[in-house]
Amino acid sequence: MEFDGDYQPEDLQWVAEDVVMNLHRRWDEVLQRSRDTAEDEDLRRFANSEVERQRAKEDEETRLALSVSQVESNQAEEAEFQKAKLESRVDERARAERAEREQLEQAFLDSPVTATLLEQE
Repeated sequence: MEFDGDYQPEDLQWVAEDVVMNLHRRWDEVLQRSRDTAEDEDLRRFANSEVERQRAKEDEETRLALSVSQVESNQAEEAEFQKAKLESRVDERARAERAEREQLEQAFLDSPVTATLLEQE
């Protein structure tokens, strides 16, 4: 409100009250904008913290899945190793039995008794 000189002394109280009301209204507007801004910032912080918590949860789930996958992979590798080891032992045993059989056959063929029997035929 501008003072243009058209006011009488009895109007000064009304003018002062009007100025005070305008100041209160402006102050209330400033406070409300400040509250709105603070609420917006709180909401943003809350939303950001929720996003961060969700990301942390997803990261933890990913780490857990990778750990489980690693354990399963290690177990599969160990099972394959044990299987190969067992197959190797079976093959080795079969070779040893074959070699022993061949030695026995050769010993039988080389024995004097076999030679005598073969000569008699």
